[in-house]
Amino acid sequence: MSIDIRITQKGLRKKTLPLEVITGGTLVYGSGDGTKFEEGNLEGEEILLYHPQHVSRGFSITWNPEEKTFVDLRAVNPDSEEGLQDFFDTIARISEYWKCEIEMDGEIIKAEELKSRIPEIQEFNRGVLGDICTDILTGEKSALTLFSVMFPLTLGKKEAELFGEDPENIKMDAFADWLHERQTMDAYFARPQFYRTPNGILGGYAVTEGCRTIFPVKAQVPFGMEDPETGKALKCDQFEVFFYSTTMEKMIGKCNFDEFARKVSSQAERFDGDKFLFEGIPLETLREWVEESNKHKH
Repeated sequence: MSIDIRITQKGLRKKTLPLEVITGGTLVYGSGDGTKFEEGNLEGEEILLYHPQHVSRGFSITWNPEEKTFVDLRAVNPDSEEGLQDFFDTIARISEYWKCEIEMDGEIIKAEELKSRIPEIQEFNRGVLGDICTDILTGEKSALTLFSVMFPLTLGKKEAELFGEDPENIKMDAFADWLHERQTMDAYFARPQFYRTPNGILGGYAVTEGCRTIFPVKAQVPFGMEDPETGKALKCDQFEVFFYSTTMEKMIGKCNFDEFARKVSSQAERFDGDKFLFEGIPLETLREWVEESNKHKH
């Protein structure tokens, strides 16, 4: 679910919208593809924003330095209460800077009225999180992925119990802490790269010597990724894990994804509903795994 806002500048003497008005001097801006956030990147017309002191799912705005007509903003439910407040604070700054008209989900609304609706919208947001938790705890859903500013986060049973075990007391503070802590963790988020080979599409994950890593439980093609040759959803025929050594400054080998997942599972801990976290793997261990993988091929 999303909250969609269009702010249209009115009047004859229109002015551009400075980036500083949008960020308020506190928000971090950049761009992302759903699995990676690039801070400060303004390529394209849509930018993502979040507050560094309470990283949430973030929100987007369509903007360029010469824009004088309108901007579109979008936030998503569920998000932390702080994240939604950042969204509405940005709308307030823009509406104070521009003489404008505000449209929310197709309805023209005055800035004062929008401000008065924030508690109602926050309550709805709380209800969305509660409904998701209930669906997971009752088995209607096994998990739900929340596309967030840094990378996707997945609510599983453990998260549902933490945030929404009591439907009358949805723990928004715990949800906010979880969003922030997970997205600010000092670890590499493993994302696959895809290659066309004579045997079909190969998906490759990289694991670097000594690098703390967030890794998927199951290999998969990221949501929305298309095959550039067909324009259809990308289908991968095989996934492998490639090992890079910082000591040797080169790739030292690879192994099958499932084989790697089995090997690393004993030293990994749960990250969220569909990912785990493992500490940096030493070079000698990676070498052993490459040798074992090679033996299995012969």
